[in-house]
Amino acid sequence: MQYKDRISQDPQVCFGKPTIKGTRTPIFVLVGMLAEGIGVKEIAEEYLISEEDVRAAALYALDLLFEEARKEVMRKGKVSLVRVRKLLNLAADKAEKTKAKARKPAE
Repeated sequence: MQYKDRISQDPQVCFGKPTIKGTRTPIFVLVGMLAEGIGVKEIAEEYLISEEDVRAAALYALDLLFEEARKEVMRKGKVSLVRVRKLLNLAADKAEKTKAKARKPAE
């Protein structure tokens, strides 16, 4: 699947955060929901997007993590599994914090 055709980044939409193209649905929200164990179909129905869009969001996030690991390898010439785990945990923590913020009622 080519996720790049489904993701857009526009400074005028969601403060420039990556979203599903043609929507205001941020990638980080979708990835956070996936991390919580919510199914692809349920997420797609909730945000009125396709299941392929949800999968594209996951692939986008995975690509970002791989890019971070690649940069680490280029800087140090190697990358440890500990570092990769730390990066994955950071991503999961960010997703959890984002989801918690989204749950807070607007004041």
